[in-house]
Amino acid sequence: MAELEETACAQETMERDRSYIFKDTFHIGDLEPRVQDRYKESMKLITGLQKYQSPHPRRHEEWTWFCIEILNCLNLKIYYDVYVRDPANLWPHRYILQDIVHAFMTMGLFFPNVEVTSIVQEHLGSREGQAFRNSKILDPEARRQVRPDARTRTSCAYRPRKFWAGWENKVYTGDDLYIDKFPFDWNMAIRPIIAKLYRAGMIGPACVEPRPDVVPGFATANTEQHRPDKLDLFITYSNTDEFVQGMPPSFIDY
Repeated sequence: MAELEETACAQETMERDRSYIFKDTFHIGDLEPRVQDRYKESMKLITGLQKYQSPHPRRHEEWTWFCIEILNCLNLKIYYDVYVRDPANLWPHRYILQDIVHAFMTMGLFFPNVEVTSIVQEHLGSREGQAFRNSKILDPEARRQVRPDARTRTSCAYRPRKFWAGWENKVYTGDDLYIDKFPFDWNMAIRPIIAKLYRAGMIGPACVEPRPDVVPGFATANTEQHRPDKLDLFITYSNTDEFVQGMPPSFIDY
């Protein structure tokens, strides 16, 4: 933590605080059909777990001390009665407590036979938790039989050259402007995706000139083997020519 505090910039610490709402933003921008309903169901279940009051007080003590032991192992500290108002202050992070409780309740769903997570199973047997007893959230075997209707997360750097053949042959080559050669079906496919990501808050406007030497990467459309009839948004950083010196070895885009 001391090393992080020395090297972190103000922008990084600001994003740390804003990241508390990023999870909801990412889910709102999820493009998979009906995924919002599943996310709401899972959050309703986890929120119910966090609010559940067991008739056996000792069970609350068991998982509370379990979380405290994790914090101690990670050498982290929390202040339950102090609110750090300085956004540039890295320590203590005021979201650590709710994060670890949320993580414990979430993971407890998938370890039903561990004694410390018995409160989770107790909630599922209660009147409030009965509605989730047969939920697919708790059935990994049923979920794995249905492949998500979404593009894969393979990075541009790891896709075969032929994957970008449509972009290079239809749009990139030649002297005409890209916008004049961009296929109409590509526009119809990726513009609604970009609009959804914008409305969700995942992307935003930038006061910069839309040139490859200022904003690297080109938005394209393509299909994948498991979704041969569905065009999706893909961004390539391959054709940057002299504009970009090169990406660092650790850079991976989606």
